[in-house]
Amino acid sequence: ARTIADNARALGLDWGYILHQMTVETWLAAPQQQTDRRRYQLIIADPPYARLEDDILASLSSFLAPGGVIVISQTSKRPSPELPVALIKAKTYGDTTLSFYQAK
Repeated sequence: ARTIADNARALGLDWGYILHQMTVETWLAAPQQQTDRRRYQLIIADPPYARLEDDILASLSSFLAPGGVIVISQTSKRPSPELPVALIKAKTYGDTTLSFYQAK
């Protein structure tokens, strides 16, 4: 998280983003997520491969703004998850696949 914040500052992007440092389950369960329903242009999900849960990822994708993108890092041994947003690209790098989805 510190590296992300440092890189954002170095690029002059140290405003206009929110970096959450917690598990996605904790974030989704927070009361403000149910009342605020903030929409995001970009969500990057890098769950431990053994804990890639489609229902959690589907819940997370519901926070995308129209045209927003969610990128999911996963093992290349498994197909891209089926989510309620459109899979637009999947790129494999060795043992890892990055799946890119976009909200309509």
